[in-house]
Amino acid sequence: DLASMNIMLFGDMENYQDWTVPYFANRTDIPVLWTIPRAGGNVLIRILSKCLGLVQVSGEGSNHYEEQLQIHETPQGTRYVNVDSTTVMGLARAKQLGIAKSGLAEVLYTNLIVPTSSVFSLKNRGRLFSVFRSPLERSVSLYHQAQMLDRQVAEMTMVEYASTRLPNNEMVRTLVGKAVEEDLIEEDLYMAMEFLRRKCVIGLADRIGESIQRIHRYFGWDALRVGGVQQCEQEFLAPNQDRPSLPPPGSEEFNYIMAQNTLDMRLYDYALYLFDYQGGDTRDY
Repeated sequence: DLASMNIMLFGDMENYQDWTVPYFANRTDIPVLWTIPRAGGNVLIRILSKCLGLVQVSGEGSNHYEEQLQIHETPQGTRYVNVDSTTVMGLARAKQLGIAKSGLAEVLYTNLIVPTSSVFSLKNRGRLFSVFRSPLERSVSLYHQAQMLDRQVAEMTMVEYASTRLPNNEMVRTLVGKAVEEDLIEEDLYMAMEFLRRKCVIGLADRIGESIQRIHRYFGWDALRVGGVQQCEQEFLAPNQDRPSLPPPGSEEFNYIMAQNTLDMRLYDYALYLFDYQGGDTRDY
């Protein structure tokens, strides 16, 4: 039982609000989407940005150097604040300009969970949510994506990629702030699990429609789903017909991928449990 272990979160991670604390429309907290690579978060980003029209903090704010926070708009109509939440330098600039207390941002997208925590404070907190996908499926998807982007990977087998390029336990490392050259220990997994247990509204790629409804309800975004918004959402929720086949259990490819995801698999299993656990409670917010 994690709760009985009294695990203390490190650094500024308490700047993320506990998900059990009700979220109000006149909030001072900013919803933060943890964009786990190839986990399905891009569908959510498109819906929040293009269908709901939320003002985002994201990579759109790169190459901006204004001395004050401003809202800009892309030619496609995406509204964003002029700071970059996808790099450490961008987050430092966001903190310096006071993004957390500005009232401009309606959602923030990042994969840098530990550095992003320092942007917030105990008065102006972040509210974490994310979409989780099986590490096996994520790894295969990362491999096929890398094949399209990198000529060297294009010539690699899946085993060669998994043994040389596949990120090692990427989710756990992200939540405990450990670089790839640092060893992970069992306590790191417990820290990551405790963080999810207390701080994250869980969505699942395999149940993306239900996950998006739950996230909408939790953050009060249901009220924005008027006019053509629901039709817009359905266009982005259309099933992906090009899902790659997965290596069978016991195969060399499977074993190499699992070896790189031993802790992430356990964290993902815990996320599955939390999704079911939160199912009733998030309906109340």
